[in-house]
Amino acid sequence: MRVFTDEEIQSFIDNGFVAVRGAFTSELASACRDEIWNLIEQEHPDIKRNTPKSWTKNLIRIQGSDADPIVQSANTPRLHQAFNEVVGIGRWDARNGIGTFPIRFPSDEEPEAGGFHIDGSIGVLETDSTGYNYKVNLVSDYRALLVLFLYSDVTIEDGATRLLVGSHLDVAPILKDADPKYGMFWEEIAPHIDIDKYEIAYAEGNAGDVYLVHPFTVHAGAANRGTSARIIAQPELPPVGHFELDRPDGDYSPVEAAVRMGLGL
Repeated sequence: MRVFTDEEIQSFIDNGFVAVRGAFTSELASACRDEIWNLIEQEHPDIKRNTPKSWTKNLIRIQGSDADPIVQSANTPRLHQAFNEVVGIGRWDARNGIGTFPIRFPSDEEPEAGGFHIDGSIGVLETDSTGYNYKVNLVSDYRALLVLFLYSDVTIEDGATRLLVGSHLDVAPILKDADPKYGMFWEEIAPHIDIDKYEIAYAEGNAGDVYLVHPFTVHAGAANRGTSARIIAQPELPPVGHFELDRPDGDYSPVEAAVRMGLGL
């Protein structure tokens, strides 16, 4: 049974994201929160789940988990079908774990790492030995989608991820003339993107909802002005191969069709 209507698929192509409502159950979301809170308290012993006074940081990151509830949440039949409809059957790999988890706690301060960006996936070792930085290319090697898993209820007040509507269409032509293998850093793309011209959408929803976001959609974190911890995950969906923008049979997935639209094809 299809997850998305034709109108929702077209909305993904036009706007750069679509929500899978009820991708996993609220009960499974609760079990995932328990697992994530265990990781929070292991990695940050000063932070306690039932002691809001201990939530002195506005943002922490948990790198990942392969606990059973987490893996189950990424592999429900409904979510797999949604991947098929947006990326294409046989064109993505299932996840056997999830990360990272950006946990935002209530705060009056502006969020750390809150700037608009797109996520790179092509690792480039910096010459100053500071480690890897990440680029993105036109065929989106190593990233079929950005996937936002809502493990807690999320409203605008709770720090819902901000999405710039239609920005993916403008990123594609910027990448067209970049190195086809390594692409560009976000810092090279950013000067060509007028952030203020876009409508901002918010990845709001109930625990168990999942947003499928085009990898070229510009997005950003937001401050949590609510009263509880906002718990989401933001992994990539691993592709099989990469985007094909000149298919002889014309069998383009919606994620590829969006790139072609941005290129005027």
